[in-house]
Amino acid sequence: MGVDFAQASWAYYSTTNLQTRRYICGWLHRAKRYDGSQLPKGVLNMIKRPFSKALYEAYDSPARKALAAYLESNGHTVVNNEENYNVDVVSQKGGLTYYNEVEVKTAWKGDWPTHWAEVRLPERKKRLKSKHTDGVLNFYIFRPDFKQAWRIKDTLLTDESLKEAKGRYIVKGEKFFHIPYTSAELIKL
Repeated sequence: MGVDFAQASWAYYSTTNLQTRRYICGWLHRAKRYDGSQLPKGVLNMIKRPFSKALYEAYDSPARKALAAYLESNGHTVVNNEENYNVDVVSQKGGLTYYNEVEVKTAWKGDWPTHWAEVRLPERKKRLKSKHTDGVLNFYIFRPDFKQAWRIKDTLLTDESLKEAKGRYIVKGEKFFHIPYTSAELIKL
């Protein structure tokens, strides 16, 4: 009789905080119970790197402000720019509601390196696509100095573009939407 590693791990996982849970996701998602059954449905459906409070505090507010300013300069009325753990900025223009999500790619310095063939969005953004079907959903990936950004339409987030990614700060097994940069729109602020 062996130890049911996945069951013991699940007991620990279910009592830990969110940051620790995200860290554990990197290896627990592959585990099976000793009897061969899977972990409870929906418990671990994606791998994510741990939440970084320092990066959040450094980039969230400035990125939302930069996006709101860009949208307003293009005729949008910003309806909501508050932190609500949903989309970052809600705006309206021409009778349509726009749901806008912002990220900062900290490795992007200067002009976009053309050897970076893709702009990547984390798999966790998929929840926004299914949640906001009553308007237009756009994703903006900013350079850290907020002088350029990629605008990616939600229609580019397809199951075919969702793949495992590799990189220095990417947890093994973490998936991203791989969007060819030629399909995105480069915005200069």
